[in-house]
Formats: sequence, structure tokens, C-alpha cells
Amino acid sequence: MFRYAAVTALCAVTVSGASAALYGVASFSNFGVQSLYAIDPGTGLATHIGATGLRRIGGLDWDEMNNRLVALTVDGDQFAIDTATGAPTLIADGSFGVPEGSIAFRQGAAYTTIFDHLHIWEGSAWRRIGPSGLTAGADLSGLDFGGGALLGLATFGADPDLLVSFDVSTGAATPIGPTGTNAETVGGLAFDFRAQAWYMTDGSSLLRLDPSSGVASVIGSHGLSGFSALAYVPSPGVVSFLCVAGALITRRRR
Repeated sequence: MFRYAAVTALCAVTVSGASAALYGVASFSNFGVQSLYAIDPGTGLATHIGATGLRRIGGLDWDEMNNRLVALTVDGDQFAIDTATGAPTLIADGSFGVPEGSIAFRQGAAYTTIFDHLHIWEGSAWRRIGPSGLTAGADLSGLDFGGGALLGLATFGADPDLLVSFDVSTGAATPIGPTGTNAETVGGLAFDFRAQAWYMTDGSSLLRLDPSSGVASVIGSHGLSGFSALAYVPSPGVVSFLCVAGALITRRRR
């Protein structure tokens, strides 16, 4: 008699990409082009990488499924950004503008807000999920996934900024708490999944966020103003997952 035992194995996949870093774009303008910067998470200082050739970038996020940094302009266009040079490659030509311009990826799917409604990209157009329910005049200046949640940085002009959490099935936003900041006309939000840390920019400084209260603590100045988006890009590394081996081990019963 033989006894059969299924075997599982821990498989590893090497993920290629840029070195782990925070990236941002500045300075936001209706006329001038923006550049890509690497931002030191310990000091907030921004180091110039190169010009993107783009203007009015409102969102920046890492698309982990396609291994690329993606920028969204308020005109609705999506571009892959070379993290070594800042050079853009058009991915999608938007059919209409995205005035708030933030973008967040989860498993290859892109999300944004348009006139305070959460939307998802469906290959050729943005599909509306539902209203955020935020106070009229709220501007979602940052959006990212982290710790299983979609968080947003809502700015209100002269009023204090607010950290919110989105229900991705309905679009409804639940306030977490005031950040204690008052961002410029633009800002950004990013989650470092390895450090389990939330960061934001108020346009001129890097801050670390408490996702349970919304309170932000200043890390340091970027050295220039007008940062309109923030993104965390992971370093090459190993991602583990459970897989089933393609054979069975047999053992004779004695």
C-alpha cells in the first residue's frame, strides 16, 4: 500500500523596480512643467531627478501590477513616469478632466475623485462609484491605499485639512480627524507599506500621519513649494506567497 501526501511550498517572486523611495512632483502650475523629485522620508528634503514635461499633475501612485509610477493630470491623462529621469509615457488619454487629480492603485485598478465622487478606471473611462458626502468645496488633494483602507487628504481652502477613509463600494467618505495642517492649493498622500507609515505633503513640507487620528507631525521642508502629489515606490525585493507543488510525495506503508 502507498500513502500519498500533498506538498505545499513557499514560493518567492523577485519584484523589479526602482529603489525604495518617496517621490513627488513640483511645482504645480497652469503654465510651467513639473519635475520629479526624490524625497528623503527622514528629513523631507527633495532632490531633483528630472523634468516630466507635464503640467498640472494632481496625482502620483505606484501601480504594483504593472510595476510603474503613474501620474494623473487634471486634464485626465495618465502617464508612466521613469523614476530615473522623470520622462513620461502616455498610458491613457482621458476623455474629460479630473479637477482634483489624485490617483490610487489597488491590484491594478485605479481610483480617483471627480467633483467629490469616487471613480474607478475601467480601461477607457472613469466609472462613478458614488458621492463622498463631504462638505461642499472639499478638494481631495491626496489618495492612497494602505493597511486595507483607502484614505484621502481633503483640503478646504482656508479651513483645516482633514484625513478621511473611503468605502470603495459606495464612495462614501468617513472623517478620521483633522491633520492640523492647512495645505497650499495642492498636496499629496502616500503609504509606505514596508514601514507601515503614512506620509503627506502640504505642498512645501513632508509630514507623517497618524491614520487613527489624522494628526500630522512635521518631518521637514522640501526646500521648495508647490508639491502636488506624493508616492511611495518599493525597492526590488522578495514577495512570498503560498503555492501548491506540482507533484505528490508517495510513501510505502510498512
